[in-house]
Amino acid sequence: MKIANNQFLIYTFFAAFLIGSSYNTYVHYNFEHTTIDCRAYINVANGDFKSATVTHRYRVIVPILAKAVSFPISLVYKKLWPHRADKDWPLKLAFMIINVSIMSLAMLLLYQWLQRFNINNYIALITCVALFSGRWYNYMAALPLTDSLYLLIVILTCFAITSKNWKITLLCIFIGPWAKESFLFLAPLLFFFGAHKWRQIPFWLASGALVFGFRYIIDLSIHYSALGSIQEYGGHFNDIVYTFKKLASVRGLGELFSVLGIFTFAIIWAISKIEIRKSIPNALLWLLLIFFFHAFLSGEAARMFSFAAPLWAFLLAKAFTALQARFLIFNQSI
Repeated sequence: MKIANNQFLIYTFFAAFLIGSSYNTYVHYNFEHTTIDCRAYINVANGDFKSATVTHRYRVIVPILAKAVSFPISLVYKKLWPHRADKDWPLKLAFMIINVSIMSLAMLLLYQWLQRFNINNYIALITCVALFSGRWYNYMAALPLTDSLYLLIVILTCFAITSKNWKITLLCIFIGPWAKESFLFLAPLLFFFGAHKWRQIPFWLASGALVFGFRYIIDLSIHYSALGSIQEYGGHFNDIVYTFKKLASVRGLGELFSVLGIFTFAIIWAISKIEIRKSIPNALLWLLLIFFFHAFLSGEAARMFSFAAPLWAFLLAKAFTALQARFLIFNQSI
């Protein structure tokens, strides 16, 4: 009971950390500035699959949860905030509530995962806060997006691999494809490094059948051909050259620093230390390659690299642990 209470307290702490900045973003974000993703997920939540692009319309879990939460909110929203009477505002708030809840769980699981590498509790806590203070995590929590669920799945995948937990492995197999289609690139990682490799196969087949069955029903309802979906997905390969040119510029490199902000220097320092590099699990090294591929396909490199949270958290925790040891030595010498 005490352990459960402690975990709930940590979860609440992470939620409080996320709410402050995400609420301001939810209120002040200029939806006219970039509306493609946000508008697509609002449309999905409202049952309008036809107006959503192929890369958005099948990610239904977060929009459905947000729509459910928005019903009671809409009853009181206009009374509390009459100056924001637009019909989408209750739904936007519901998205923020769902995303903050999911990301708080992601932070808690990341905290627990770091402890499996004998990381000090306080260092693990500081690492999670430092990591999620980044720009993109704020957007994931605040806006009508579904990135929070995919981030949770990435962390769950790493947790399943490290713990060899069969139940968590199954959870990733069945929920992952609904979070983001690019979970397909994570699937080999879970298969080769996860629990009961060959036992996974029938569950992967069942998961694939459920996902493609749902996609077929959605496409049928909006009179959209499967060939059209494939052609739209194929368009992502055109983003490779664009992303390469973008990253080769000074602005592009600066955007990469926006993932972790000033803590990027801690990551660089950690990578420069051979003993830390040797301690990185093989699965995390593959995770980096996977998200390199993600980045070049998406055209939004910084946003995609933010999904590699377990790798950044591992390196940050190692850097903070090494720095703590140095400070202790320094204090003892004084």
